[in-house]
Amino acid sequence: MAAKRGVACGVLSWLAASGSCPFAIAQPLSQQDVPAPVEPSAPSFPPGWLEWSGPPECPGPEHVEARIVEWLGAPPASAAGLKAKSTVTWTGAGWQVEVVVTWSDRVGERRVRLESCRDAADLVALAVALAVNPDLDAGSAGVPTWTDETSTSPNAAGPPPDPAPPDTAPERDAASEQSSRESAAGPAALAPAPAGQWAFLLGAAAELSMGALPRVHGGVSAELGIAARRIGLWVGGRFLPPTNEVFEEAATPIRFALIAARLGADYDLFAGALRLGPRTAFELGVVEAGQAAGALAPLEDSAVWAALGLGIHAGLAAWRWLEPVGSWELTVPLTQPRFVLDDGTLVHQSTVGFRLDLGVRILL
Repeated sequence: MAAKRGVACGVLSWLAASGSCPFAIAQPLSQQDVPAPVEPSAPSFPPGWLEWSGPPECPGPEHVEARIVEWLGAPPASAAGLKAKSTVTWTGAGWQVEVVVTWSDRVGERRVRLESCRDAADLVALAVALAVNPDLDAGSAGVPTWTDETSTSPNAAGPPPDPAPPDTAPERDAASEQSSRESAAGPAALAPAPAGQWAFLLGAAAELSMGALPRVHGGVSAELGIAARRIGLWVGGRFLPPTNEVFEEAATPIRFALIAARLGADYDLFAGALRLGPRTAFELGVVEAGQAAGALAPLEDSAVWAALGLGIHAGLAAWRWLEPVGSWELTVPLTQPRFVLDDGTLVHQSTVGFRLDLGVRILL
């Protein structure tokens, strides 16, 4: 019996080695043969979800995605059709950011003017985070500080599952701004403005003035300069065309005109949709007077004109690159040109006056 059992075991061993024995003894699997468990892939942002347009000095899509993950804990699910389009531009009075967010069947649009382009990128991230999670506690999440929201127009592309979030988003954003202002030491504090935060400006205006010439005169002015954050520096000129003035002491009308170069600066105390602040200017030029025939001594005369202007300026940011502007100045003469007749009669001497101008400014 032992011999038969030994033969059987030998046959089984041979069949097991050849792989043809259905009763072959199973060999234990090694650790390398055990398949590793398949882990679910981490959520990520869908390709091409953000259409970003902004200058190179501003944080880009990577910063936006990092901030979204910071507030939500992970990228939102791609199945809901997340799409966002943002445009960041410098307007001379601040960074203008326009963002449109599409999430599920809802669409939200926002346009805001900010003080730094880092805040512009943060706004895009927060708009997405609030669209995905309307119940996000923005105050505790450390949202950025921004000001001067110019428009908010959320609208639904279809019936949303809960209409409350689009309606309450502006109120939630306002609460977020207040909370972040109250904790300036946290991550909500305004970041320093990056380099390159400036724009060229070109302006033209019609003006009314009195003081340099007799009575009220109309004229034109122009300026060219740069705007950096809230400050504008410019050079320009003004021209009051020749106008005939009648004096009882003179036999014929006397023609007066003024041409002057100007150097000035503006500061925006308010830098939202309405810009408003002080303005100062220095001007240097010539006042001319002439008479075709008569008693002016001499018939053609001119005098140096220098003055200091102090006043206020205002601008309405109605368009991205064009804004109506106006200013009012008190004109204090630093020289006092005198024009007298040949008999010594004084017909005009420049005095303290004013300038009022209305025009447009182009931001390049």
